Amino acid sequence: MKLKVLAVYTGQGLLESKGLLLEVIVSEVQLQGHPEDIPESIKIDVSELSYGDTISSQDLSIPITLKSDIDENAVVARVVLLSSSDSEEKSYEDQTSTN
Repeated sequence: MKLKVLAVYTGQGLLESKGLLLEVIVSEVQLQGHPEDIPESIKIDVSELSYGDTISSQDLSIPITLKSDIDENAVVARVVLLSSSDSEEKSYEDQTSTN
């Protein structure tokens, strides 16, 4: 049996308090296996992550008895700056003005 399962990212408030934002790339994962083995959701704690960190599908807690529809090295989420474009532009301007 195949079912889509919601990916639930916890700890995003802590990231935001550090000026960071979780960019979610995958919000659902299709799992295949016995219905009793398929969880209602997959929980991912992101509270300890830092800028530039990524979560790949192999970091997800998927029971070994199940198969996933995404590549094991696929990035499912990454941590970026809260105002990413403004900060990156300012950082780039600072670097070019000092050189």
